Amino acid sequence: MEVLAFLESCTGKWFSQRTRYDFDQNNAENQKSELNMEKINPGDAELQSLCQAYQIHPDQTLGGIKTTWETIGDWGATKQKGSTLWLFLPEDEAGLTGKLFRSVAKPGSLMLSGRYLLAADESLTLILESDTVYTEERLWFASANLRLRTSLIQQRDRFSYSAFYSEIRKLPAPPPPEV
Repeated sequence: MEVLAFLESCTGKWFSQRTRYDFDQNNAENQKSELNMEKINPGDAELQSLCQAYQIHPDQTLGGIKTTWETIGDWGATKQKGSTLWLFLPEDEAGLTGKLFRSVAKPGSLMLSGRYLLAADESLTLILESDTVYTEERLWFASANLRLRTSLIQQRDRFSYSAFYSEIRKLPAPPPPEV
């Protein structure tokens, strides 16, 4: 599988359920979200803006993925909304490894960069780093409409969080029967 094919298989509307463990607080929490993932082409204005911020020519990229989400509040929890733009810049001819750039549409959020790797087992690993944060996320498909993710977040030289996600693609409703 190529990275473009993997990214294309990620597009669509997803129901996501996350279990996250906070090492500092020694507690776990669950959260449900609605995700929408769309492939962004090099000509897209948002992607070009991100390319400009990192001084990259858009034609050198594989394009990107825009993820928007809205949490589903449980137990009186406040709903959260947001979006992230991921930009993939290949380093090898096959595009299996490369640089990764992320921008979050939230005031004060860090623009992070790192790398990606599409492994032989068809899992995609995303690694983002800054001076204070290291995140590693692994994505893979159990089937065409079931995606799994794990993530580890390290802050100040120790792991802060780990999470496991199961995500089910929301298929379009069948058309109503003709009468």
